[in-house]
Amino acid sequence: MTEECTNPANSNGDEIFVGYLPTPPGQRRFLRLILPPLVLGFVGAGTLLAWTFRSPGDGRWNLDQPEEYVGVIATQPYAMIRVPDPDAPDGVRTILLVREGKRGAAEIARGLDGRIVRVRGTVLQRDGRQLLEVIEPIEPLAGDVTAASQPASNQPIGQVTVRGEIIDPKCYFGAMKPGEGKTHKECATLCIAGGIPPMFLVRGVDGSKVYYLLANEQGESVTQSVLPFIADPVELSGMVERRGDLLVLRIEPDSIRRL
Repeated sequence: MTEECTNPANSNGDEIFVGYLPTPPGQRRFLRLILPPLVLGFVGAGTLLAWTFRSPGDGRWNLDQPEEYVGVIATQPYAMIRVPDPDAPDGVRTILLVREGKRGAAEIARGLDGRIVRVRGTVLQRDGRQLLEVIEPIEPLAGDVTAASQPASNQPIGQVTVRGEIIDPKCYFGAMKPGEGKTHKECATLCIAGGIPPMFLVRGVDGSKVYYLLANEQGESVTQSVLPFIADPVELSGMVERRGDLLVLRIEPDSIRRL
């Protein structure tokens, strides 16, 4: 004769759950009541949490499609190339240049300021802004590339005080998602310390975005001075000028204020 295995009870008569025995009837009834609302609650909380996260954006990196550009190199405040583009303001588009990894392109552009060159690399782009990771040596050329051969004029716009975030454009434009905020702080700091141009992103209440290329008051690189403030909400004051299709914000580094 075999003895049926049943769940034991304590001295008060309460059911005790034992893993290798069937679930006691009272506990089964409790689980049937509590599990459905718990599951729905977790699903609802997860959905609500997802809505609170900012979209990583539509940044793209065309790693499998290297592109070639012919244009004019500028080296201040950072390496960039101006290329003819009939759809861009004044018929010229500006593309920031970087190298592979967390490195800027100042070294490979040195001595080429104002020269017509051919450059090849992979494009990162977001919100109509472009950055090129150079994959081959920059090749100086002779000749004329029409409007792009003219230096970008510096048009002063005025003094501003703006709030936003100092970003690493290589990651933000497509190398990483998300490429901003606290989760990206360490990576962005290494990129900008390596020479990738720092940009300042200002978000409007209507969802609009304005990008400023950061420079010091003399219009030169401001990289080292902004490192402690990258990826933090900060306030900047300085003079804005338009260089072709770029907005450059000349700041006094000591005026940066963490919010």
